[in-house]
Amino acid sequence: MYKFAKPLPSVELLKERFEIDPTIPSGLKWKITPIGGRGKKPGDPAGRRITGGYYQISINNTYHISSRVIWKMVTGNDPKEVIDHIHGLEEGNAFSNFQDITQQQNLSKKPGEIIND
Repeated sequence: MYKFAKPLPSVELLKERFEIDPTIPSGLKWKITPIGGRGKKPGDPAGRRITGGYYQISINNTYHISSRVIWKMVTGNDPKEVIDHIHGLEEGNAFSNFQDITQQQNLSKKPGEIIND
């Protein structure tokens, strides 16, 4: 796993709390009323935008990048390395825009390049 990433909760917990929705900027919406969610309810967008245009999600008082949460919900596994937005952040947090690549590959790739390992 990427040395700066925190391990994600179980897939079961993630799917209990969130639904993937690529039309929402974070890519996730709430399936439950979050504790301390300040009026959030099921169906509302989950997460908040942070520096660099990424979205983070609070799960059990720990923040995770939404693209990593979506990756685990779809694949069942924590990302091995960095989740790259193939076509940039502007294309959003749809799983089809993600690839799990090394930090070195991420820094050297061209926009839109798909890295096949």
